[in-house]
Amino acid sequence: MHKLAIFLMAFAVAGCTSTPVTPVSKSPSEATTMTASAQQDANSPLKLAFERARKESDMAIALVALLKTDLYVVAGSPNTDAKEFFIKSSPTKGRMCVTVTEKEEWLQSIKWPKIKMSGLELVNSIQESWEIVVIYPGGGDYVTKEHLSWLRKALKETQDAGA
Repeated sequence: MHKLAIFLMAFAVAGCTSTPVTPVSKSPSEATTMTASAQQDANSPLKLAFERARKESDMAIALVALLKTDLYVVAGSPNTDAKEFFIKSSPTKGRMCVTVTEKEEWLQSIKWPKIKMSGLELVNSIQESWEIVVIYPGGGDYVTKEHLSWLRKALKETQDAGA
């Protein structure tokens, strides 16, 4: 059985409660000029999953989409093979986050190198105390450390059940 299907079954069986999805507004310093192509691309699968998660008050929808999405992560080192991430202040005071997007051009205003990886790789690579800000043209979404903790636990339970 496909691992994603197992994860979804584990979620349904566990009766996990979800938490609200928090949208993020870009500050003027992070705003980029959108081309017609970027505006059209702004309704990406991941953005649509976050919108659906907000509408249905079910963060699991967005988290599952995040896991299977190819992302560009802002690197903290010119050596992108090292998977060192650039961290910055999170939308929640006192926390840190990594910045990601689905399309590298959406981060063109950020001059740091980008690392391409899946959402699953990212979740497995970042520190447990870090959070994720997903950037789109004109805005973004925010994944808290609590969301990521719940996701990691669900993934571990899924792996344990499949072993």
